[in-house]
Amino acid sequence: MSQANAVPLRAPAHESSVASAEQITPETSAAEPRPAPLAASGSFFIERWEKGSSSYPVELLDLATPPSPLYAIGCVSALVRPRVAIVGTRNSTAYGERVTRTLTRALVRAGVSIVSGMARGIDGAAHRTAIEEGGNTVAVLGTGVDVPYPAGHRQLHRSIAEHGLVLSENPPGASAHKGAFPKRNRIIAALAPVTIVV
Repeated sequence: MSQANAVPLRAPAHESSVASAEQITPETSAAEPRPAPLAASGSFFIERWEKGSSSYPVELLDLATPPSPLYAIGCVSALVRPRVAIVGTRNSTAYGERVTRTLTRALVRAGVSIVSGMARGIDGAAHRTAIEEGGNTVAVLGTGVDVPYPAGHRQLHRSIAEHGLVLSENPPGASAHKGAFPKRNRIIAALAPVTIVV
């Protein structure tokens, strides 16, 4: 498959994520759903990680139903540091978001990667704070890895892809559907040995 027209969001700062991953671009064959670009003229790399590949998070192998394949956009080094998940209500209060920012800031400064689900409310506050602090953050989506959800988090999705890692077990282009978000929660919980619910 030619990648002559594919431009990554940024040059990979790691080695292992590219070596064992199948690169998928907007020119992917008809066998895979065509992903919607993150920007009107943008193109990007989606990596496909199979169970057993060097990039596949070993923690997911302990799940009753490990995701396979797993799709990724961003830098796999976000998974190298210790991880803590911060999740919570979509209808967050100002107090809840303040607590989330305080916790996230302290964890990032201690060298921890923040894992969450990119939902409105607490999830979004955790991701944004991690990025603002110059830390790593991992978003696990219930849609395709290239489909920002909710739509209002399109810029947040791009920021995470540029400064951290976006993951999904759903194929590129997949839209939200009933049951997808509870299902993705098992991946969040497996990736982080500690989960904080705000």
